[in-house]
Amino acid sequence: MIKFAICDDEPMMAQELAGHLADYMREKSITAYDLSSFPDGRALLDTTDRFDVIFLDIQMEQPDGMETARLLRRRGDHSLLVFVTVLKELVFDAFQVEAYDYLLKPLDSARFHQTMNRVLRSLEQRTAEDI
Repeated sequence: MIKFAICDDEPMMAQELAGHLADYMREKSITAYDLSSFPDGRALLDTTDRFDVIFLDIQMEQPDGMETARLLRRRGDHSLLVFVTVLKELVFDAFQVEAYDYLLKPLDSARFHQTMNRVLRSLEQRTAEDI
């Protein structure tokens, strides 16, 4: 079971991202996944759930997405972090929190698929290493 989280303060963007994810998973015939959505960084940080992949907006109320990522890493969270944002200028800051990818809004479907292909390969490798 792959566990995804979306953290975005814009409900329409969160729904759009969830739609892209559902379409991708359907195309790959993957039904064993779970998706949780959070309206802000605080709600994500307050959950006890752990996720394989977190899609994280940067431009939110405090804690913003970058600070949320820092706090997640500080507590030992090893989720694959994929930033989804309009802020091109923060791409290099993403390296400091070991982001997996950085997608720009509005989402490009082909780019999203490339990211998800890499995500699935990485998750498969993690699983193989755990055996």
